[in-house]
Amino acid sequence: MTVRYTREGPVAWLTIDRPEARNALSAAVRAGLWDGVRRFVADDAAVLVLTGAGDRAFCAGGDLKEMADAALEVLSAPAAEADEIWAPVYRSADAQEGPRAFREKRTPVRRGR
Repeated sequence: MTVRYTREGPVAWLTIDRPEARNALSAAVRAGLWDGVRRFVADDAAVLVLTGAGDRAFCAGGDLKEMADAALEVLSAPAAEADEIWAPVYRSADAQEGPRAFREKRTPVRRGR
């Protein structure tokens, strides 16, 4: 497993667990991060902490070995997945409402145009 989701009371921890690769963002890690954020959104935890395993690096960035095999192309998550995760921010009535709705795990207040 390359990403772990754990709970300690109201705090959810999302840990990138590839210390041998300085927690580089491979396709499996990116998928695990998306899954972890989805789990947090569905969970009743109050806060999500993102961390990395080991003591050498939090995250080295993209996995260059994997990227070399894919001609240095990093595919992002499909737009539908991004919308699912960030909907509270995108649909906010003002700059503060989106992050507040995301933290409170609720649908943001929207004002029509």
